[in-house]
Formats: sequence, C-alpha cells, structure tokens
Amino acid sequence: MALSLTLLGTGTPSPLLHRAGSSYLVETGDTVLLFDCGPGSVRRLLRKGLGPDDVTHLFLTHLHYDHCVDYPYLVLSRWDQGTGKIPELDVCGPAPLARTTDRLFATDGAFGPDLEARTRHEGSEFIYEMRGGVLPRQRPVPNVTEVGHVQPYLTCLAYRLDVSDTSIVFGGGTAHPSIR
Repeated sequence: MALSLTLLGTGTPSPLLHRAGSSYLVETGDTVLLFDCGPGSVRRLLRKGLGPDDVTHLFLTHLHYDHCVDYPYLVLSRWDQGTGKIPELDVCGPAPLARTTDRLFATDGAFGPDLEARTRHEGSEFIYEMRGGVLPRQRPVPNVTEVGHVQPYLTCLAYRLDVSDTSIVFGGGTAHPSIR
C-alpha cells in the first residue's frame, strides 16, 4: 500500500506568515491521518486538495496550542461539511483530551451555543437538509482515546506508523530543558 507524507506545518508558538503550526498529513489508501493540528493546519489541508471531512484519524502528540489549536476547527468543519454522512473523527492523544473535547463540544461547552443553533434553528436545519443531511441533526462527538504517559508536567507522545516496509515516527515537544 502506498504511503504519502506531507508536512502541513512545522511552525513554533510564534505566529509566522510563512509557516503553519505543527501538522503532518499521512495518506495511505482511503485512510487520511493527521498528526497534530496546529494553527493554520486546516487551511494547509485545503491547499493540499483535501477537506476536513477527508481526515479519518487525528493523533495529538501533546496539548500545547501550537500542536492542537485547530482541533476544534477541524472537528466542526468536518462535522458541518460531512452532513451526517461520515463517521465521527477518531482522535487519539494524551489526557486531558477527553475533558478538553467535552469542554469544547458539550451543551455547556465553548461551542455549545453555536452547536445549539446549528442543530435546532429552522434556517440551519433547512441548509443542512439542502446539503443532503437528514434531521434530527446530531452534535459532533469525536471518538476520543487517551493514551498514557510518563512525563510529569505535560504529556508528550510519539507515534510510530508502519505501512508495508515503511515506518514514520511523529513526536512533539522534543526539546529537553538541559539541551540549549
């Protein structure tokens, strides 16, 4: 099976016009994996010719904003464009990813009022149906899997992807305080 790796962003916490935040796209067959989802990664995905609804899995190495700030944008865009016809996004990352996800998308979460309007307002329901959706419209509920860790302050994970005879390792936050 063919494997394709695209660096969508390799930026740092400093905002830069010419670099997006950390995000790596892996395509293999019908599977589209995103490793980290830093600022600008959704737009870079669009430049690559893929939409948020094409992404099947998201892996977060850690929860620094420069690695995950586009997470809600990806989930909401994917949910909105998928019109109830694609499965929920599978998301894997360190704790407290489940709590963070709930605080974003729950009824009383950060996007709660917006989701309430998009799932219950007549105008939003009409648009949803015109795009092929079937009512009632459900809220997004990403499938979150938290992965254990050993780092005591901020969980940083690495992922190894093996496809055929190729391996790729993704890691975030690799600098050590004693290394300058």
